[in-house]
This record gives sequence, structure tokens and C-alpha cells, in this order.
Amino acid sequence: MPTDAHRQWVQKHLGVTAPASSSAKGKAKGSSKGKVETLDFEPEVIEVQVAHGNPGDTGEQQIKDQLQQLKDDIQDYWVRYRSGVDLFAKAMQFSSEQEAEPDHLKAVFKAIGKKALDLALDEAGKKLGGPFGLIISTTKDVMEAWAAEDERVAEAGGQVAVLKYITSLTQGVDKQQKKMVDAINQGARPLLEQFEGLAKTDNLKGKASADGVVVGEAAGVITSVKNAVKAFEAKMPSTAYFQQQFTRAFADTP
Repeated sequence: MPTDAHRQWVQKHLGVTAPASSSAKGKAKGSSKGKVETLDFEPEVIEVQVAHGNPGDTGEQQIKDQLQQLKDDIQDYWVRYRSGVDLFAKAMQFSSEQEAEPDHLKAVFKAIGKKALDLALDEAGKKLGGPFGLIISTTKDVMEAWAAEDERVAEAGGQVAVLKYITSLTQGVDKQQKKMVDAINQGARPLLEQFEGLAKTDNLKGKASADGVVVGEAAGVITSVKNAVKAFEAKMPSTAYFQQQFTRAFADTP
């Protein structure tokens, strides 16, 4: 498509007006002497942000769907973590009397859990900052507080029964999961407001087509959120990973 500069040159030098739309290479005819001159135009590339959702989905709904997926992923994380702890305990066959230092158990179970989630959240954070970064930071704050918290199962002399510690740990998983889901819910509004703000500058105002396609700057927010959630999922540890890491770390404790 010719630029304004191209059209102005044609009009000035050839006495004709170039069409608003043409191919990259075309002909322009002079109006007075009938001469014909071939003009070569550089092709113009216009890049726009595009996001694809389900038919009928608005841009806002696409963002909400991704945040729901992230909440489901957080739930899956804790399910895998708890399953990893249970499989580790079953394989180790701890007696009810077996004890260990609470700091050693924290290093085995909580440090590993925190590190694994931090890695996944950091990967998601690389894809999108701003309001989504707030979701990442508040979720990490929940994990930080959990990792620092002591399980209230200490016995006389500071030792703890390993099985009691594990039971207390796994029973507290649902509470941590809920806190993280709440953090995502609280961060949803600022993220949607960012989308709405960019949508105001788009010709289509962030509205999706009938088949769920959003075009414009606001579409970039949707795409970035999708990429962030995919990045988190790609770094999600498996149940087997947790079991393996617990076994290795426990063997290294005094």
C-alpha cells in the first residue's frame, strides 16, 4: 500500500492521484500527455496484536479463563506436592517413634516445595509484568510465609516425630492453596483494567469478533497472559520429582 509520501510524489510529478490502496508495484497514468510511468513501491508491513479465544468470548472473558487455568494449576501443584510427600513417607516406612530435628525436616519438605514453585512463578513472570507481576509477587509472598512457618509438632527436647510432622504438613496444604487462589483473584481486577485501558485506544475497543478474535494493543495483554500461564505449566514439577527430591534431601540430613 503506498504511503502518503508516495501518493504526494505521484501527484506532484505526474499530475495524478495514487489510489489509497494498490499493490506494491503498479502503474500511474499522466493526465495531460498520456505518458505512462511504472513506479515501484516498497511493500509496507503493518503488525498488529491478535488474540484467539473461543467463539463468542470477549477479551475480558479470555483473560478470566487464563486466570482460572492458573488457579487450576496452583491446585495441581499442591496435589502433586502432597502426593510426593505421601509417597516418600510410604517408601521410607517411618515408625511412629522416629524423630528428627524440625529444621532438618523444614529443609527437606518446605525448602524444596518453595524452590519448585518459585521457579515456575519466575518463568511465568518473564512473560508479563505489570498487574500480572503483582499476582506473581503476592503468590510468592504466600509461599514465603508458609516456608518460614514452623509446624507445631515439637516434642520435648526440640525433636519432632517425623510422621506427625508429615501429617501436619499435608493437612495444611489446602490452606496455602486457598491463599494463593485468593491472591490471583485479588490481582485479576488490575489486570482487567490494564486490558480495558488499552482497549479504549483500539479501533474495535477490545471487542472480539464472533469467532473470538481480538485485534489491537489490548490483544497483547491476552496473549501475554496466555504465554505466562503456559510458561508456569511448563515448569510445574511432577509428583515423582517431589518424591525424588525429598528422598535425596532426607538422606543428606544429619
